[in-house]
Amino acid sequence: PMQDKVNNIRGMAAEAHGDFETANKDTSKPDAAKKALIKLRGELVRLYGEQQKLAASAQSDGETALTDGLLADMERINKQAHEAVGFTYTPLGQLAALQ
Repeated sequence: PMQDKVNNIRGMAAEAHGDFETANKDTSKPDAAKKALIKLRGELVRLYGEQQKLAASAQSDGETALTDGLLADMERINKQAHEAVGFTYTPLGQLAALQ
């Protein structure tokens, strides 16, 4: 069901965010945080595409709410990561359009 698909994508986003956090704390490599942000953005854009497919296939208000909540969570992760490295936050829809 939709809940399982949403939870799966949310889990992948959380895992990618965790990887970013770990790399961001590694001060031994000068560009580690920027490289980690690039990797996180790539994964979030990929997951954004999956979220958009789920949103398009939503068949009830409840399913729409699930996919909207997922997008909000992914945008929160995206914004936190950008702020952590001092970059301007760019919404996932705009990042996806640039690829």
